[in-house]
Amino acid sequence: MEGVLYQQTANISACLAAQSLCEFRTCDKSYCKDASRSLASWCEKVLSDASIDDTSREHYKQLLDVQGTGVGALMLLLSRRRWLMAVDAETTWAQWRTQTPVDRLIHGVYPEGKDLFSALRRTLLASQVPELAETPGVVRWMHVVDAMEETDQIYARIAAAEAWRALAPMVTLESLLWALQTAHFLDALPDLCGWFTADGGVDAEQLRTWLKAWAEQLQTTPALGRYGPPDDLRMVKARHVSRLIK
Repeated sequence: MEGVLYQQTANISACLAAQSLCEFRTCDKSYCKDASRSLASWCEKVLSDASIDDTSREHYKQLLDVQGTGVGALMLLLSRRRWLMAVDAETTWAQWRTQTPVDRLIHGVYPEGKDLFSALRRTLLASQVPELAETPGVVRWMHVVDAMEETDQIYARIAAAEAWRALAPMVTLESLLWALQTAHFLDALPDLCGWFTADGGVDAEQLRTWLKAWAEQLQTTPALGRYGPPDDLRMVKARHVSRLIK
């Protein structure tokens, strides 16, 4: 019987658009377990089809103020992600902030991308949603946007240091690449270790391990270091990261 219910739920899910899937509910408690299994599978498929990797998913969770795991968190993530997609569809380049060179770079990338500027584009989209604009995740990431937009190089480095120190508790091996790309863009790579090890942020040995891992990954797959629009040549290279390892 359980297999039959699961297949029925899977069939129903396959007929639903993503937005309907996020609002799917069942009034039969005996059906909940099977519904959850199928809905979780379908949510994962939606994320996979959109090429949203685990690092970008965690970034979405920060911006969309989604807590926890499981099918409920997945459905909430997809539901709130629609807010960002609606803003993206309804706005034009002329409406973006101050139209700085950095804004133009952010506007030129895919929102679901894996690099720094894609993360910043998601942040700007979230900042336009009233329900999200003042949430901690959006506020923290807007400080990174502000640092990137700062035209005075000294103040930009100071702002970047403050922004990434606030984000340090959320940084992982994978998302460290965005900090490396921030530092590379601001010509502040020598400062990066201080962004994380000050004020008890990231353990120095942990950071060193992560940097070694990135130096090896970028040596093997240099394209991982690329960031910005497709025609932009900005790239963090293995030699840049190797210089930070002491």
